[in-house]
Amino acid sequence: MKEVIENKLGFWFIDEKEYSGMLSFSQDDGIHVTIISTDMKLGLNNLESFPIITGVTENGEPITLVNCKVFNSNMSMRNIGEGFSTCVEKAIIRAEYMLEGMFFDSIEDIKFRFLMGSYTDLDEWVDLSGFNIQRTDNEKDDFDYLIKYKSPKPIIFKINPETSVGIGFSIHGPKQSIVQKEAKIQQTCHLIVQGLNNPIELSELMKYIRWFSLLLQIGSQRLTYPIEITGKIDKSDKPNLVQSQYVQIYFQPIEASRELGYLIPPEFLFTFNDLDEGIIKTWFNNYSTLRVMVNMRSTLFLHDRQFLENKFLDILQALETLHSMRFKSRCIDKPNFDELREKILSCLTKKYRKIFAQRIGNLNYLSLQDKLSELIRNREVLFSKAICNIDGICKRIIRTRNLIVHASSSKKPLTTREMVYVIELLKLLFDSYLLEKIGFSKEKYIPMIQKKIDEYLKWGIVFNK
Repeated sequence: MKEVIENKLGFWFIDEKEYSGMLSFSQDDGIHVTIISTDMKLGLNNLESFPIITGVTENGEPITLVNCKVFNSNMSMRNIGEGFSTCVEKAIIRAEYMLEGMFFDSIEDIKFRFLMGSYTDLDEWVDLSGFNIQRTDNEKDDFDYLIKYKSPKPIIFKINPETSVGIGFSIHGPKQSIVQKEAKIQQTCHLIVQGLNNPIELSELMKYIRWFSLLLQIGSQRLTYPIEITGKIDKSDKPNLVQSQYVQIYFQPIEASRELGYLIPPEFLFTFNDLDEGIIKTWFNNYSTLRVMVNMRSTLFLHDRQFLENKFLDILQALETLHSMRFKSRCIDKPNFDELREKILSCLTKKYRKIFAQRIGNLNYLSLQDKLSELIRNREVLFSKAICNIDGICKRIIRTRNLIVHASSSKKPLTTREMVYVIELLKLLFDSYLLEKIGFSKEKYIPMIQKKIDEYLKWGIVFNK
């Protein structure tokens, strides 16, 4: 995925016509083919769409472009002399996916036995190595080592009757030569999604691989980028294949990858080794209910280019939504409140009854301050060292929120410095509920969050007023 393709020549087959053109790909600009024709046969001026476009690059590599759209098309004419002129048609076609290594006749035909993807931070998150390096006791020779390697076995979980997911490993090397000056073995981890009974459509596999990468992203607490996505077609699934076929899959990620600092396993919120079959099944089979929380976390917490006020308001919005999913939002049950509401309205004159009829209903809903207080009190065992006065800090948070949203004057709002630290604590509060929702037991998620709070206490503010 990181490899940039610039203007690679090839032939492209569109509606049974053959064109020459140049293929390009980058994570910033996606996939596009520039088609140029001088014989007036292009005919792509209507910005058409094509489910499939196939082609062959200059080095003979078969390519299938999926979900294609003519991005722009134009024609230019130039007179080059008396009675002579040239006409050139040019079209730029963009694609959602590029499959390198095989032709496909239709979108329905694009199915794989399994999909494997390598991602940033994945090797460190998995933290499983097949290397055993020993230095022998030899005082005369400082470079006497015994190095053994055995590939770890794949770790697979069956999440439903049709699909399994897990971690696989690929190994490159060692290279052998007549004069052996080095021996290099490189191990790489992959996320795997596999069809147990039949091949699975690309869109379904990509959905599962994306969900898996989001679990990695929560564990690393930063954005995760795809490095390489590969699909495998078993020869048993395609009788015309001599051997199983591997297909490289290119697409434009939501955000182009950027260089990240190196993480070691203790720095993760959790690693793959902290997961079990129950958590994996909960994650994949209940993702529709987890999606809102996961998307809020990804959108609100993992982007640095936000104003402090936006971060502050965003985390409060996320926690308010979380409270609605986790706790009751009403003070009393609706039937009891409806009865009370009618009693109150019956005491008012017709004029005031009309004014307050709708507004009285809002009195039964908890305020944002009440919701925030309940969320923190439910995690008091975790946050007691960082937040000594729950009511006090909740009042100041709401005052600051009102100051930003309503431009209202408030006594003792949070200072800019305090807002920075409050945001960090509220992020940990959110993560504690997300881990619980994913399926981590108290015995597991409390130490995870406690470790982060202990790190915070080394540099953050303790709120005791």
